[in-house]
Amino acid sequence: AAQSLAASELAPGESSLADACREQVEQAVARHPLCGRPHGIAVLMEPGLGLCLGFHCTMGGVLSVCQVHDETVRLEQELREALPVLARVTVHVDCAEDMRDGPDACGPDGRLPEGRSQAQDGDGETPSTPRADSGPSACPESSLS
Repeated sequence: AAQSLAASELAPGESSLADACREQVEQAVARHPLCGRPHGIAVLMEPGLGLCLGFHCTMGGVLSVCQVHDETVRLEQELREALPVLARVTVHVDCAEDMRDGPDACGPDGRLPEGRSQAQDGDGETPSTPRADSGPSACPESSLS
């Protein structure tokens, strides 16, 4: 019987390459003033694909979905340039603050407390970020093209 190969996460200290990925995330996010609080950094080896990096970060202030998308695309591109070995980079954006309730509305991990809802885009879903290789931004005010 054929055995299914699952992705395996590389724990901190397990691989110097995975540690370099985590360090690059910290450094890249620090260079992006709209981003903060990187957390949940996962470095995975996916069979048939290669090294994959995913993490959460917060975005401050009141930003449109297009602004958030463009910032995450820039962040993903920077990480791909620094780490060309990456097969996939995924950035998940969490709220940094809810301006209606003040800067302490989110918990220390950047997430809203249970029972609170994030700002939603037009289709009722919370904003998400497509992979950086998904092409230019479709946002009209986008600076990426």
